[in-house]
Amino acid sequence: MTISEQLFEEYLQNRSFTFQKEQGIIVHPDYYLNISGKQVICEVHQMEGKPQPYNTLITSNPFTKLRSAIKSKVKQGKEAQLRKIPYVIVLYNLDPLVMTKNFVIESAMYGDLTFVLPISLEKGKRLPAKQRNVFGGNGIIRHARGINDFGSPNNTRVSAVAILESFNPTQKTLDDEYERQTIGIDDLDQQLELYMKIAKKLRREGKYNDKTLPKIRVFHNFFASTPLSFDIFSGGFDEQYYIDQATGSSKQYQK
Repeated sequence: MTISEQLFEEYLQNRSFTFQKEQGIIVHPDYYLNISGKQVICEVHQMEGKPQPYNTLITSNPFTKLRSAIKSKVKQGKEAQLRKIPYVIVLYNLDPLVMTKNFVIESAMYGDLTFVLPISLEKGKRLPAKQRNVFGGNGIIRHARGINDFGSPNNTRVSAVAILESFNPTQKTLDDEYERQTIGIDDLDQQLELYMKIAKKLRREGKYNDKTLPKIRVFHNFFASTPLSFDIFSGGFDEQYYIDQATGSSKQYQK
């Protein structure tokens, strides 16, 4: 069992989800979920890469590996498509050269992200300075030639792309207290000493520990033939994002 599968099963068990794992058949998806009568099929993929020397300068397209990972797992969604069940590609990142920021995931899905700001060439005429985000070409979920092309749906059997990750729910408490107390302190040794002191105090008070938990960030496919319900991956620490059809901008789903 891979690290990603272990973490995903821990997530499912924490949420008390009923699931079945596929055994030994590569072309089939990894997990069959049954959540309060709703079925979801998931394929878990672990992205790996080699650590790079600290003095190595590397330039690369941040979307290439993500698009390749998504594309390589589309075929496992055929069964879900035929049965009209949501299909989710779950990615776990161990590659130091791959970013999983929200805008990178959405750009990998819908096309290279471009920021558009209206400018008037007519002297004295003002336009509302409202920036909008536009997805350009090269998307794995949306095929377009550029920012002026709305594009056509691609790989519609993918209901969502999800990022599986570990996080410490008490880390924010430590970070906030550290930031508050280090205002005006520039010495790095003093900052480190203060950080350790605050961590020790918060541990003693039961407000901080080193335990990590699995969480999921879900990016719903704007063009999915079988959409994923927002009430599936809705744990207390999970995040869900979708593209607003009116503006084309990314929005976080609020319960």
